[in-house]
Amino acid sequence: MIRPSRGFTIVELLIVIVVIGILASIVAVSWSSVVKSSADSARAADVKQWASTFDLYKSRYSTYPAFTAGTYCIGEGFKNNLCGKTVGGLPAVTTATTAIHQEVKKVGDLPKNGGPVAANTFQGPFIIVRKPAPVGSTQAIEIEILNYFERGYNCAANGMVTSTGANSAVFPNTGDTSVVVCYILKATTYSFSP
Repeated sequence: MIRPSRGFTIVELLIVIVVIGILASIVAVSWSSVVKSSADSARAADVKQWASTFDLYKSRYSTYPAFTAGTYCIGEGFKNNLCGKTVGGLPAVTTATTAIHQEVKKVGDLPKNGGPVAANTFQGPFIIVRKPAPVGSTQAIEIEILNYFERGYNCAANGMVTSTGANSAVFPNTGDTSVVVCYILKATTYSFSP
């Protein structure tokens, strides 16, 4: 004689629901880390593309562009035309001047910034231009190409340097530990007629 099936007991249903819940939470945590990692990869690509653009400029003109010392957004598409901390609190860096973009465009199109805003607040990339005092008939130019990354990002493992200490007063994330700032330094010395 064939017995009719009884279906699932409440205990069996609860076990299945708990297992599905555990699997869903594992997938959610893994997905969040994949999204964070891909966003940081896009930000690193932005920095490296700009570094390559500046290298191309130097190979053509034997020096990096002689911008006025200061901090500038580079590229386009910034929220409210600002980079740096774009929401509340600390000031944001102003957008890049047309002069900077025009100078860099001499060697090709501007790189497209693909990295999203870090920690829902910080947007880059940007540059810090330094021009130490001239020595004799030579002038040095230093350009740091920086971007913001999510906390825990390893700059060194990705071919960049972690920006700390003296630099932290220059760009607008002073005292904020929700992001890491990484950079690539481009430096050159050129001669001029005194």
